[in-house]
Amino acid sequence: MALGLVAYASFQQLMRASYARQDTRTPWIVNSAAVAVNIVLNFPLFAWLGVPGLALAHAVSYVFAAVIGGAVLRRQLGGLDGGRVTSSSVRIDVASVTAALTAWGVSHAVASSVNVDRLGGQLAQVGAAVTAGLIIYAALAAAFRLDEFRPLLRMVSGRFARRGESA
Repeated sequence: MALGLVAYASFQQLMRASYARQDTRTPWIVNSAAVAVNIVLNFPLFAWLGVPGLALAHAVSYVFAAVIGGAVLRRQLGGLDGGRVTSSSVRIDVASVTAALTAWGVSHAVASSVNVDRLGGQLAQVGAAVTAGLIIYAALAAAFRLDEFRPLLRMVSGRFARRGESA
């Protein structure tokens, strides 16, 4: 099923774009077509691969849905600015993978220095890994000038600013 994760995430965003445009018909049609593709593929892929064939059919149906959803939305909007979306996606992917690898490394480093069989050690391990991952992601998002990250920064900084005013 991991093969379909990117397609599933893309499909979800494309359908949300349709909903944001007050278009509920397009998601219904695309979802229905994806379910039909899934059902049609389930039988031969299950006969060929067993249970993994069902996962493959599910993944392929989301690839189909993402492609169809993207094509429909592109036609409705007159384009999707693919170059900007691709550039942003690559930068987000690099930041995400780097943050994940950092969190993994910190997790293993902490695990080798504290007793992770106890709650305190587990909290230290998870807390340090999450904190390191967040710091790296935020730093890379700022360095890469990710437009998608700016609303989150405004929201967080706005909450802290309001707390300071009420104190």
